[in-house]
Amino acid sequence: MQQTVSSEQQKTREQHPRAGADYSDSFPGKEALEERSLRYVPPSGGFLGVAYERFLQLPVPVVLAVLWLAGMALLTSCVLILYMVGTWSASLVAGV
Repeated sequence: MQQTVSSEQQKTREQHPRAGADYSDSFPGKEALEERSLRYVPPSGGFLGVAYERFLQLPVPVVLAVLWLAGMALLTSCVLILYMVGTWSASLVAGV
């Protein structure tokens, strides 16, 4: 079977030699790619998975602000626990 190639397509192929190549039948991993694309199963993360997915679909500044606030809350609680352990151990050493 002979394909007719227009002059524009020929120019494109000359400028970009890989643009005209047909890799549909012979590339490594083709079978794995077809297998993955044929049997798509949606993730079943339950309520938390769905909530997290919807959270990540919010605008980027909102996601970053919430993650920053959560990180600061975690860091603050760690610092507070270290402070409490430090004062408790200092009071034990001082005998008060």
